[in-house]
Amino acid sequence: MVAGSLGSVDVLSGSGTLVADLVQGTVGMPFDPRGLYFVDSSQLLIADSDPSILAGTPAAFTAVTPEPTTFGLLLLGVGAIRAQARYRKHRSSARS
Repeated sequence: MVAGSLGSVDVLSGSGTLVADLVQGTVGMPFDPRGLYFVDSSQLLIADSDPSILAGTPAAFTAVTPEPTTFGLLLLGVGAIRAQARYRKHRSSARS
């Protein structure tokens, strides 16, 4: 990301997890969000520093999806836990 060219408005869940974002701006037209005003449940007005106002709807926000490596690490961790449980079960049955 080039500093001063792109800006974003992030949507967080109640637990603080990033669930969606709105990214705007280009090198020639930077986006620097300064204020938010919720008109209703379907429209958000975002004050920019230039001093334009962007109207954001839920469709303008992009859902955040984990990178493929995140899923790979998750599967690796679950596999390791399962292998450890299988090893312990086999080891305890061999002692009996």
